[in-house]
Amino acid sequence: GALDCLELFRRERVAQVYGAHNLPGVPLGQVLTRPGTFACASQGVTLSLLGRPTHAAYPEHGLSPAQAVGRLLCALPALADPSRFGGMALCTVIGVEMGGRSFGAAAAQAQVRLTLRAELDRDLETLHSDILQLAGSLAAEYGLAFSCQVQDVFPATVNDPGCAQRVLDCGGGLLDAPMRWSEDFGHYLRLCPGAFFG
Repeated sequence: GALDCLELFRRERVAQVYGAHNLPGVPLGQVLTRPGTFACASQGVTLSLLGRPTHAAYPEHGLSPAQAVGRLLCALPALADPSRFGGMALCTVIGVEMGGRSFGAAAAQAQVRLTLRAELDRDLETLHSDILQLAGSLAAEYGLAFSCQVQDVFPATVNDPGCAQRVLDCGGGLLDAPMRWSEDFGHYLRLCPGAFFG
């Protein structure tokens, strides 16, 4: 709901914002935060590859996305290699659908669904761009139509150092690494200083 509240933040000239989230596994009553990234940026990405259908007895007459999808999946770990980024980055394969249930029809279309996640917004943008470039290149190499949809976009939840220190001064403990999950509270922190804590 944060995106729907951004206009309210502007209109009311919110000076600082603080938010809390439960942290399963942390003892009840313990408060944790950190300056900088508290929770990662993330986005869902659906890559669609479309070839040409044919009868399964004549696969050479069709255009299958199978090889392109296989090469793409094998390349993803290298694209998300931590040494390429300033912070933690992940590319999680959520699902792959290709072809249908008929054994008489060769696969002609595929969807690859990924969740991209990074400690830093710029790293998420780099990861997204590199994956799109590779997928587009593979599609062109195999003569496939290619499209991409992005959904569930969350910016990194980046705490203002001074605001995070206020939480720590109230008895909070220091979280040693950003949470890997995402939180739309990050939209607020793009508009005004604040801190998110668990």
